[in-house]
Amino acid sequence: MPEGQAKSTRADRRRRESRKESRRGSRSHIEKERVRSAGSPKLNRGMAVPTSRDLAAAPTLNPRRELVIQNEELRRIRQELETARNKYADLYDSAPVGYFTVGANGLILEANLTGATLLDTPRRSLLGKSLERFIADQDQELFSLHRQQLVSTRKPQSCEIRLTSKNGHQFWAKIESNVVQGDDRKFARTRTVIRDVTERKRTENKIRRSQKELRRLHARLQKVQEEQSTRIAREIHDELGQDLTALKFDLAWLRKKLPANQAAAEKINAMLEQVGGTIQTVRRISTELRTPLLDDLGLAAAIESQGREFASRTGIEFELDFEPEEPELEPELATALFRILQEALTNVARHAHATRVWVSLKEKPGKLVFKVRDNGQGITPQQIGNSDSIGLIGIRERAVLQGGKAKITGVPGKGTTLTVSIALKPRRTQNSEQGFQN
Repeated sequence: MPEGQAKSTRADRRRRESRKESRRGSRSHIEKERVRSAGSPKLNRGMAVPTSRDLAAAPTLNPRRELVIQNEELRRIRQELETARNKYADLYDSAPVGYFTVGANGLILEANLTGATLLDTPRRSLLGKSLERFIADQDQELFSLHRQQLVSTRKPQSCEIRLTSKNGHQFWAKIESNVVQGDDRKFARTRTVIRDVTERKRTENKIRRSQKELRRLHARLQKVQEEQSTRIAREIHDELGQDLTALKFDLAWLRKKLPANQAAAEKINAMLEQVGGTIQTVRRISTELRTPLLDDLGLAAAIESQGREFASRTGIEFELDFEPEEPELEPELATALFRILQEALTNVARHAHATRVWVSLKEKPGKLVFKVRDNGQGITPQQIGNSDSIGLIGIRERAVLQGGKAKITGVPGKGTTLTVSIALKPRRTQNSEQGFQN
């Protein structure tokens, strides 16, 4: 072979090897960038981004290498999912409440360890069992209603019922349920949360019993107070009132018998005026302790007399409206309403800055409505909720003791309204009493 042709052949061979090396370098670079950027959409700053022409010109990766990369990525994702699943399982089982998944047929599909502990049943034994079997007999109807409302409304429902564990232990639980819909948007299952509220129920029962005992004690104290007030009022009226009246007559007799003495006459006249004022004070105190009209003529007459005295003393107009005009009330109820009126009028005189007061007592089907309204400055919500307002607390307690409730509202610049609603007990008619006796 001629020497020139041999040199040309060697040069061509070197050029071909150079192009192959360049192609291998390009493929290696592209492969490294693909592996490096896997799972991340970001590229390092300054990194050369291959164009679509480069990618199209580059040959495909080795299928075996591509499979290895995919397997590694799947293994990483599987490990992350397993870690998340374990974390969720730990939270699910260690939750302080019982979690249950209940199918449309009422059978338990899932339960956490807390729920199994509450029912004193192994978790495996719970699966496939009906949740209703753990509901106490006396609350079966309430739980059935809970399920019906859940299915019909598809809204979260809650109730408090008694559950019975496997060993027969009964406890109070708050049940909260949510609907889980299937792919066809139909009712598929429920997720139910069960909380043990036994201690809260016990505390509530203790508080209720304590409140009942306090109210009974308060009622007894009020009864004793009314009895003492009646006794003191009568003694003041009969004893002190009579003595003051006798003293007034004696002073008048003495004024006639004394010789004409201007100084003595003036002194006696002053004493007569003082005795007369004392008599009026005694009458007022006696009436405040226990008005005799309440026992003799009834509530309507007593309130009318109280209204006249209030208007005369304060200058505030007083209007009264009774329906019927002479309501037949039990003595204790009549006394309670009269005391409520006295406290309300005291508040009007002290705080309302009113010019008029309206009092109404109306008998409606099944209840009695007693209202005291003024046109004053209006009580504020802060004053209504003030725990130091003994008068308002007394009004509410008197209403509660009679089986009713008191509501106080105020409108700034327009006045305050006190509304007392009391349920009326059915009266026995005379004919029914005779029939009973016969």
